[in-house]
Amino acid sequence: NGYSHTLYGILDTLGNTILPCVYDRILYCGGNFRVRLDGKDAVVNAKNEFLLRPDYSIEDGNYSDMNCLFPDRFYTIESGNRKGVMNGKYEVIIQPEYHYVRTLWSKKQDKESFTFQVQKNNKYGLFSSEGKQIIPVVYDELWQIESRLNKVSSYFFMVRHEGKAGMVDADGKQVIPIAYDDYFDVRPYYNHGIYFFTKGLQFYGLDMKKDSVFLEEASLQVVSDSTRIYEYHGEYLTLYTS
Repeated sequence: NGYSHTLYGILDTLGNTILPCVYDRILYCGGNFRVRLDGKDAVVNAKNEFLLRPDYSIEDGNYSDMNCLFPDRFYTIESGNRKGVMNGKYEVIIQPEYHYVRTLWSKKQDKESFTFQVQKNNKYGLFSSEGKQIIPVVYDELWQIESRLNKVSSYFFMVRHEGKAGMVDADGKQVIPIAYDDYFDVRPYYNHGIYFFTKGLQFYGLDMKKDSVFLEEASLQVVSDSTRIYEYHGEYLTLYTS
């Protein structure tokens, strides 16, 4: 059909073949080679033996360029328009069966960790860096927030399930029952803010102090036919009821 496609291989200085001329791309990485074969990514050694077979595409951020794969990192893989996660040891820790994968970074006691938010059929869940499911893939919304309990960063997730809102911790345990009508962030910046939960016309402020998380009822300040204004620790939320 007139289409020309260049394939690549590698020869040593004596003209001996190290890698045959069959690859779309080749990148040398610390003694091994990352290659692309028929649109899939793989890793081979200097004997052209597969360390990672060409079963998936690997997302590099900038997909037009290939980067080396590092053992302490994680990579989103794709197969048949479904996504999963592979670690830097070429182990698939989350099978590529999700429509969406997002890497979430957190830090606790000066140690960084990664979790992976996934989405399938418009439902969200969370996996650990070992591939263990932490939060089942059942939530309509899953939104990470950070608090400073005991001056240590702790991570929680606002969730919505079957029309109700609540909050779970990083282990998937409910810390605010999923029984509220809605939640609001009234002072958003980065992942910090002041949060309100609602149930009917009642508003509850989310308080994170010391080693506990709890809700306090917000004070109703102003009522009119179309407006209610609530106050919680100096923060105000206006509800229009028309």
